[in-house]
Amino acid sequence: MIDDRELDWMAALDWSKHGAAQERSVVTKGYIPLATALERLARHSVDVWPESDDGRYFLKCAGLRPRGDWVPAELAFDEDGMPHHSVHARSAPALVADAEYLAVPISSASSVTRDEWESVGIVGGDDWEWGIGARRVWAKIAPAFAQAAFEGRIKTYYRGLGGGKPKRLDNALWELEFEMAVRRAAACAIYMDNEAWAFDQSLKAEHPIYVKEEGLEVALQAVARETYASALDLSDVGQLHRPIDDHLPAEARIVTRLAHLLTVSDPRTSSKDILFDALEKDFACEFSERQRKRYWRLAKAMIDVVLRKRYEIPGPKPKAPTELR
Repeated sequence: MIDDRELDWMAALDWSKHGAAQERSVVTKGYIPLATALERLARHSVDVWPESDDGRYFLKCAGLRPRGDWVPAELAFDEDGMPHHSVHARSAPALVADAEYLAVPISSASSVTRDEWESVGIVGGDDWEWGIGARRVWAKIAPAFAQAAFEGRIKTYYRGLGGGKPKRLDNALWELEFEMAVRRAAACAIYMDNEAWAFDQSLKAEHPIYVKEEGLEVALQAVARETYASALDLSDVGQLHRPIDDHLPAEARIVTRLAHLLTVSDPRTSSKDILFDALEKDFACEFSERQRKRYWRLAKAMIDVVLRKRYEIPGPKPKAPTELR
């Protein structure tokens, strides 16, 4: 699991193509802007979609300034409100920088009071949580979308600055590392004056990317079922139920979840019984021995199909289990 701090670099990207700008994008019949397709995928994939009373656009919040590296007030002061000087020496500069950005008044940068310290946390709290949440979601959906486009499950196009009919974007241009996938999702455009330079991040992405709308919703739902995303820290809870999961038959939901458990568990410590105990807890039911054998076989087959497709393992290509098609 990626630490939230490892995603802070996303805040420096330009997310202006999302949110209100997305709604003003030039529309071509039969195609939608990449930003719109990404939001649809996110809404399918995310367990609890954050809603705001102030009209902010959640995915665009990835660009909000991250919280500085400073500790909470309870660690910076003793019970009498006296500062722990060693803690202040390490944390106060970052806190003062956040205070300046948030326009929180600080009487003295060299002697921040407990009230001032707590005020910075209160004023910046919402923005920091929304920013962290949006970056967590982008970390999931950007690579998932890129992989689906690379596999041809989602068809993408680009259009020059002068307009005209969108041109097909080669699937190979979506074979992206994690950071590049996020950067392209932010820009929603690509540099195509020379196809060989399409991966060069030093060049300004000038050609907006579009997605063919025909068959897109089915493809997005399929990708969303494979891509669990959350704005929340669920490390102590596990995955929540999502509306998209209701579209799968009960057996397919069980097998998909078991396949996920198999791919993320440690084989040295997770036996079949342990995995099925977790599965029964997730679905609040008990499986017979016959059902366990069936689900185990189908989950293994599902993983085999995905791995061979993703990593191009040589040999006969296995078919997806007929029961789950």
